[in-house]
Amino acid sequence: MEVFQILLLDIALALILSKVFGHVFERLKQPSVVGELIAGVILGGSILGQFVPSTILDFSIPEFEYFGHIGILFLLFLAGLEVDIGRIKKTGGTAALATAGGVIAPLILGYLAGIALGYTGRESFVLGVVLTATSIGITVRTLMDLHVLNTDVGAATLSAAVMDDILGLMLLIVAVGTGSLLILGTKVAIFFLVTLVIGWLIISKVMDIGDRIHADKSLVAFSIALCFIWSVIAGETVVAQIVGAFIAGLIMNTTIQSKRVISDVKTIGYAFFIPLFFIGVGTMVKLSVFLDLTVVTLAVVILVMAILGKVGGCGLGAWIGRFNLRESLQLGFGMVPRCEVALIAVAIAIDAGVITGEIADIFLAATFILVTITMLITPILLKALFKRELAKMPSI
Repeated sequence: MEVFQILLLDIALALILSKVFGHVFERLKQPSVVGELIAGVILGGSILGQFVPSTILDFSIPEFEYFGHIGILFLLFLAGLEVDIGRIKKTGGTAALATAGGVIAPLILGYLAGIALGYTGRESFVLGVVLTATSIGITVRTLMDLHVLNTDVGAATLSAAVMDDILGLMLLIVAVGTGSLLILGTKVAIFFLVTLVIGWLIISKVMDIGDRIHADKSLVAFSIALCFIWSVIAGETVVAQIVGAFIAGLIMNTTIQSKRVISDVKTIGYAFFIPLFFIGVGTMVKLSVFLDLTVVTLAVVILVMAILGKVGGCGLGAWIGRFNLRESLQLGFGMVPRCEVALIAVAIAIDAGVITGEIADIFLAATFILVTITMLITPILLKALFKRELAKMPSI
């Protein structure tokens, strides 16, 4: 089959299974994102891929991955559009403290675990960096599914996850010894200057133009275009594209047209692009790595360090920032999931020659296990931790 034919079949099966499994898990009173992730595992090479040749189904083709990348941009754009900016400002200090704790604690614990297991200092530092990377996609989707994004904890978790993404990138540069932190810091500063100063002026004017054009859904088209433009600007300044999408959503949140585009953007995102991202994440899971004792041993150690580091580090920071114990735990567990960022960190370290040979294979496989477990348990844990809030929402 031609690549385009394979892509169409990939998308068709991904959309159907994501909604079916999402519905099943909602009936089980769990976040639908867990069902989408498991649907991805089933569609991946570990299960369905064993029986269906890649000439018919292949979720690893770049074309499918591109759709998934657009999905995470939609998700963060929607998060920016929907979040209560007043709460973002109110909880900013708490989020900063939580971010600091959530980066320092996993980094130290990962490094010490690596040293204890006999790895070199540099290899152990890479391990620590891997543990600092939070999956903002899993966390944001779960908070939105539970309708708690616009609580103090939800807003602080969202802010902390975005800041965590930037700090994780800086640590990765230190780990592989490429690039300059000064240059990176300058680019980050330029990006935020552009978005916060010029962005407030440009986006509102562009949305006004879109409002005056009477072509069908022109306002929605303009808003999505601005999301993509800000994502490109972020990517070119070495800030993650998802940060650009989130900032675009935040700025657009302040415009008078924002409420009129949210529904349509949600429809496009949740009906098509966003499920493809989570299906794609699920297809990355390799069940075979669970059979290697060396890999499993390392995975168990870093899993414990990863959870302790985020829950303890972020939770302590949030508590110092005047969240109560329960809210601090909610934020801490919200920062637990690791995803593609952790895998990318290992891949970059391998490409840079920081970890090589058998150790590289072990690190990559153990990270797969870490990613698989944390991305599946976090939505379930958050559902339990927000039980009191959900009890006040009879419709959920």
